[in-house]
Amino acid sequence: MKKSILIIGSGGFFGNSILDYFSKNKKFSKKINKIIFIKKSKKNYLNNDLRKNFEIIQIKKDISKAKVLPYADYVIYCVISKSYSKDLNAVKNYIKLAKKYHSRSKIVYTSSGAVYGKQNKSKDIKNELQKIETQSFLTTSKKKYALLKLKNEKLFRELSLVNINVSIARCFAFVGKYLPLKSNYVIGNFIQSIIENKDIVIKSDKKVFRSYMQSDDLAECLLKLVTKRSSNFNIYNIGSDDAIDIHSLGKDLAKKFQLNLVAPKIKNKNKYDMYIPNIKKFRKDFKFNKSLNSKKAIIKTIKEFKK
Repeated sequence: MKKSILIIGSGGFFGNSILDYFSKNKKFSKKINKIIFIKKSKKNYLNNDLRKNFEIIQIKKDISKAKVLPYADYVIYCVISKSYSKDLNAVKNYIKLAKKYHSRSKIVYTSSGAVYGKQNKSKDIKNELQKIETQSFLTTSKKKYALLKLKNEKLFRELSLVNINVSIARCFAFVGKYLPLKSNYVIGNFIQSIIENKDIVIKSDKKVFRSYMQSDDLAECLLKLVTKRSSNFNIYNIGSDDAIDIHSLGKDLAKKFQLNLVAPKIKNKNKYDMYIPNIKKFRKDFKFNKSLNSKKAIIKTIKEFKK
């Protein structure tokens, strides 16, 4: 029997990446025949392959104000509001609606690796079972965002206590053709510079390590997580676990695309700025192997933007 999926927050990077993945993978049409997505915009960005293989329903609603929702076998909640207060209210409203409309659904909430706080050691790889020390947020600019995600996680955990199947995806860093370039993320700035043929600029004077999962791998992970009837309640880190040195990456990209690299010297080689997930749990439970490492994912994204 074929199933339906509801994507709440389809206008952002995650939602667009999932829809794009569906359009390129007809195999899902054997399992899922209906894709419902909530998006306020009237812009038609769906390609013909998606419409040809799936029944598509768009709901033009603001999830924070919605009063009814259609049933779906699978739900991926990936809304990110610009206002933190609106984001929290949207989750609260959905929790209320889920009890009524999605009591038999499998629900995945996309949280963030930011909830773990600051990573500053090469061995400090985060896993789902470790205790979260909120005081570590005080030294990061992501404090408010991290605390918001923890509040939202708590609300979804409470939803699981009424026997609704819920999983949390703590998502790290990603690249793909829907990546917002004009942002505070270093990789977006790199790609923007390459497209505009400008200097690649690095501002940090300490070692910075990141990892990047390509958007197709992200979509595959989220769809594996939502379609597998796992025990209630689970948390999984989602992302690429191969660390890449940002200064070395900048140097390699500058050389490859014949650009100048503007970067300060490393002042303290014992200081680290890290954001790397431990995905051993997800890899084991879902037999997952990503298709591209961080560098290959970045190069693929640059090629997509250059088209």
